[in-house]
Amino acid sequence: MDYSKSAVLSSIVWTYTYKIFIQLASIVTQLLVIRHLSVSEFGSFSLVASIATLLGAASVTPIGCVLARYIPEYARFEDYFRIKSLFVYSCFLSVVSIFLILLLINIYSSIFIGFLNFPYFDDVLIPICFYIALALLNILIAATLTSMMLHGKLAKLYIVQSLVTTALNLSILPWINLSLLLLVSSLGFVTVVVPGAVIVTRYIIRLKRSTDNMQYIQKRKSNRFRVYKYGFFSLGNEFGSAVVGKVSSLIVASATLNPIQVGLLSVGYRLYQMLFQLIPLKELNAVFRPAMVNRFGSEKQVSEEANSIANLMTKILLCIFGVPIIYLVAFSDIFVSLIFGSQYSNSWLVVSVVLLGGLTVSLFYSTGLMAVVLERIDLAMYCKLIVLITLPLSVVCAKVYGILGIVIITLFGDFARNYLLYRLLSGKYGLKIKWYELKGVVVYFGLLALFCILFRSLSVYNVWVFIGITGIYFLIAFVFSFVSKIFTDKDSLFLKRFLSVSSYGQKIILFFEIFNDFMNFFRGRF
Repeated sequence: MDYSKSAVLSSIVWTYTYKIFIQLASIVTQLLVIRHLSVSEFGSFSLVASIATLLGAASVTPIGCVLARYIPEYARFEDYFRIKSLFVYSCFLSVVSIFLILLLINIYSSIFIGFLNFPYFDDVLIPICFYIALALLNILIAATLTSMMLHGKLAKLYIVQSLVTTALNLSILPWINLSLLLLVSSLGFVTVVVPGAVIVTRYIIRLKRSTDNMQYIQKRKSNRFRVYKYGFFSLGNEFGSAVVGKVSSLIVASATLNPIQVGLLSVGYRLYQMLFQLIPLKELNAVFRPAMVNRFGSEKQVSEEANSIANLMTKILLCIFGVPIIYLVAFSDIFVSLIFGSQYSNSWLVVSVVLLGGLTVSLFYSTGLMAVVLERIDLAMYCKLIVLITLPLSVVCAKVYGILGIVIITLFGDFARNYLLYRLLSGKYGLKIKWYELKGVVVYFGLLALFCILFRSLSVYNVWVFIGITGIYFLIAFVFSFVSKIFTDKDSLFLKRFLSVSSYGQKIILFFEIFNDFMNFFRGRF
């Protein structure tokens, strides 16, 4: 397992390559599927996906967190015996938990029908069970491969998954319904789970051989208690994240409102998910988390170097998220009507509020990452207790303000728990977000917002005009990024050092240096 800078950069290139060439086709297919489904059917599918996420947070997702935290650390000390043991125990616990989940779903299916206003739950019970089981196995396989820095292999599996699901969805589009959509999604998970399991099995076999042949294994104090403790707090943290966040919003909407309202709410979350499909946050996290643990995992305080990296990641993610979010919020009513269809046009305000949550994610991403590095996932779990306030408020607001009240409370809960975690880590461990360095980002966002205000009057419900404005916006966003002075000289120097370790990075540096010289020439002339 290689955790060097070149390996990290190579992983980033691989993980984003499949997004550029595959995810666009996947997104177009998703839009076609949504337009062919009724609003209530789309809401029901989103509800099933949310239930799978919630069940995953209570079972396999914490196991994946343990793998991502300790495998890089064990690899640093060449403790291959513990790596193999952790793999075996993780797989055993995952299979047992998935079996128990499916058993409980079948026993208590009547609760789903009554509590969640899901009248035809029994009609699609078998597809739901297949979908949930394979979705949970997909989480485990992805966590295992990323913990071993095998992002290239995982990216290739995701490419196959996108191609298979896209082809199947297009072939059954005229007859698409909830049951078929669940089965197609399940087959997509199979394309990751089966070959991924083969890769992991071969890796474990090689580990066994290397362990048997090793003459020396570094002796370290048994840390079984550390793993159990981290796993327990990861369980609370991941389940709390699911309950505080968007997953519980759909469940609350289903329990208090009706399937049509769930469908309208699902449009906002689906657009948010599509944004994540194009923005590589999940994949960057899979690359950076093991790399940061490998580099800073033995430290008890946030060092100056770690703080600098954390602040740089905050700026980068704010820009990556902020550019499309400002645009989508400004033109949300037009975008929803043109892309999803007129039946969803009333959800534009809900979509805008949901998208703003992306700024919270990018602002506090480094906070959650440093909690993992410092093994203080327990603090992140305690911050999830904000759900004791937000969940009752969501139910009350759903009855008074409908789905808009639900998403506003969800946005508040996300910000409150992240800010509380930041305050806890900054007070005891020295994590510092350098707020004054974000002034360049604020100026950047202000310029983009001004552009949107000026061009808002030109926008009409015509797809070609809309595409033209979109192209102009992103071109101006690229140019404004050089005018706003978002990054300090120290940030630029670090990025150059990081990117220069590979030929990919050197080409990126050359391109930006040429463009920057071009901008400086015009600034000097005018």
